[in-house]
Amino acid sequence: MTTLVGNGNGGHIDHDDPLQAEIYGMEGVTITPDGKTMFLADGGRGEDVPFNFIRIVKL
Repeated sequence: MTTLVGNGNGGHIDHDDPLQAEIYGMEGVTITPDGKTMFLADGGRGEDVPFNFIRIVKL
């Protein structure tokens, strides 16, 4: 297994280097058919919080 996104800390930090970004509660992931883009659904880990993000990562 290879880490493509995230530094291991939970949070909401975007970064030019995907390995320095912080993901709070990944709820879904998909990769485009050409394999060049990954979409992450980053949510609240089931908590009642007012946010959801779609993270876009160029592979």
